[in-house]
Amino acid sequence: MRWWDGEGGLIDFSNPKSREWFKRRLLELRALGFDGFKFDAGDAGFFREGAHSFKNLLSSQYTDAYMEFIAENFSDFAETRVSTFAQSLGLLTRLGDKDSRWGLNNGLRSVVTSTLTYSILGYPFIMPDMVGGNEYGNEKCDAELFARWVEASSPMPSLQFSILPWRYDQRTLAIAKEYAWLHVDLSPYLLSLVQESMNEGWPIVRPIFFADAGSGEKTEVRESEIFDVGDEFMIGDGLLFAPVLDQGSTERDIILPGGKWLDLWNGDTVDGPAELKNHEAPLHVLPTFVRAGAELPEGFVDVLTRRTKAIEAANNRRGNCCPQKPPAIKQGYAMAKHDRTSKPANRQHVCFQVLQVDFFKSRPALHLWISV
Repeated sequence: MRWWDGEGGLIDFSNPKSREWFKRRLLELRALGFDGFKFDAGDAGFFREGAHSFKNLLSSQYTDAYMEFIAENFSDFAETRVSTFAQSLGLLTRLGDKDSRWGLNNGLRSVVTSTLTYSILGYPFIMPDMVGGNEYGNEKCDAELFARWVEASSPMPSLQFSILPWRYDQRTLAIAKEYAWLHVDLSPYLLSLVQESMNEGWPIVRPIFFADAGSGEKTEVRESEIFDVGDEFMIGDGLLFAPVLDQGSTERDIILPGGKWLDLWNGDTVDGPAELKNHEAPLHVLPTFVRAGAELPEGFVDVLTRRTKAIEAANNRRGNCCPQKPPAIKQGYAMAKHDRTSKPANRQHVCFQVLQVDFFKSRPALHLWISV
């Protein structure tokens, strides 16, 4: 079989002996100090027509057999990418590789649409691929694209850096650091949504049409328009984010669903449904709105407001960035097991990742990239 790194072969995950062999090899690696694994590949496209397996799997069944192996043995520290009907396993699922560009053609804009699609298909524990994309071919992620990408990704259930933030100027580095801390600030709320997802089946990242459409009174926003929005998203029912996804833009139109909304950046309140035309969003700003009446952790709004002030300060940083010592990345995880008797969700394993970027200290968690 030919894949992106040359010639290889497939592990037959329908064969108990193959599963045990692969498990033993991974446990040997873990004994060397690895905390977890990035399980890549396993795509149905690699399982060629006419291929034979122990249990005569179809290509689509192969991907789920791979996921079942991971869920049974390594779900506590695992990142996955492929599946067909693996929603019940509750694994941390990464979007496919993104290109380092702006558009809906597998660029930054598609991060939001893909995450929303995965979420409503039953994959709530999302990793929206690496900040800045993969820089395939001649593509390069410039400072503006990197800043907007980290802004759009920071509220998501998981955050992953591959392009190093400190390769950019001081301003971009400082903005990236503060948005990584925003992700940490959001973690108590995200973890509560993990529990809600396990117990009730709700997605963590939601389209804005999941919110109430409003009172039914005539407004400038029609209900159909709310269903058309693909460049905003909600985290739970309490937070709405409207990232800037167009190159060179420092403002954007924003549609708010029903409810009373607090603009976290300027303190204004808005009654929805409403449309905010040409809403200001300079490079360091991720437009963020808090819904009145939502169940949020105590003092949560104050924590997020303080973070916006820190981001404002970061925006004033200037100069080149060449730290003598490369920063370290510390990754922490929270693990929850699902009660198998609960309905409607039937997730036996849930792996939730909270990534904290510590730019000056701490040992990185060790993760190994596994492709099959």
